[in-house]
Amino acid sequence: MLQPLPKVTVATEQYKPNVQVARDRLEPLGVRVVYIEEEKSPPYNKDLPFEDGSFDIIINRHEAYYPPEVKRILKPRGVFITQQVGNVDWQSLLRFFQRESSHASHWNLGSAVDEMETAGFDIIRQEEDIQFYRFYDVGAVIFYLKAVPWAIPDFSIEKYREKLWELHLTITENGFYDTQQHRFLVVARKEPASKVQK
Repeated sequence: MLQPLPKVTVATEQYKPNVQVARDRLEPLGVRVVYIEEEKSPPYNKDLPFEDGSFDIIINRHEAYYPPEVKRILKPRGVFITQQVGNVDWQSLLRFFQRESSHASHWNLGSAVDEMETAGFDIIRQEEDIQFYRFYDVGAVIFYLKAVPWAIPDFSIEKYREKLWELHLTITENGFYDTQQHRFLVVARKEPASKVQK
């Protein structure tokens, strides 16, 4: 664990089932956990419940963010670190189930960097990688889709029985089924107001 934590350490959570889990684990360490209701349309997370210049560092993993709002709540020269899921994630699996990706069609390292730079951030580091999830049986696919309900929101064994059987036959024939895992990392620094105004 990263001990000692900074005096002011806050965690946010948007997935309701995880809020109490986060509170149970983090509040004993002095971390305040704040539930942020998920917005249904962009810009996402545009009104966070924090004062201007509240944080030296903001770490974001797989959550939507609005660069001007991140900039607002960061202190001057504060750093934003985010790992995001890109638009190629799960593409072959979603196509197999005849579903569209929930990720914006343009969401990748280039678009994220463009947004951050437009908001006045200096990009310190950027990386992108596409690997694969490999499934060796259809039961693992079912488990995975139930664990990440946002991938196929209406997923059930009954509804997708025929496609699951087809996937089972594919895995039996090939020994596995691969689908994409698309991740990217951006580390950006809020430039001081004097530099941005020039």
